[in-house]
Amino acid sequence: MPDHLGLPVGHDAIRAAGATLGAGVLLALQAGARGPTLTLHLLRYLARESARQCGPCRFRLPAIAGYLAEIVDGRAGAPAAYARLTGRLGVIDGRGACAHPDGAVRLAASALHVFAEDVALHLSGLPCRAAGGPSLFPVGRGAR
Repeated sequence: MPDHLGLPVGHDAIRAAGATLGAGVLLALQAGARGPTLTLHLLRYLARESARQCGPCRFRLPAIAGYLAEIVDGRAGAPAAYARLTGRLGVIDGRGACAHPDGAVRLAASALHVFAEDVALHLSGLPCRAAGGPSLFPVGRGAR
């Protein structure tokens, strides 16, 4: 968000802005990049790369990516997918065998907040211009 561009990178400043550094990964998007689509690519990667040893990783991460795909594609069921997505995000955090699903949940929740305008367009039935295209950054095998 533009009002956070001058924010110092440090735990206290980031926490005061209502966020966390997590793994300390920041990704600067080029102008015109489609945040929800890029988030979908990352969520698909996180779902694929999990150890699949607990319910949240085995079932919930693929479901979260699927719900976001419905939204990004502007499908008729996008509003229902949004409701399912936001409902699932609230029950996964802290339930995995490790922190992997927690990070994926925070990524999805952050994207819904930061890219709220784009998400609203998708919910009205307009697919993302980048939907279905290749990932704009490499994240493992077949980032689609």
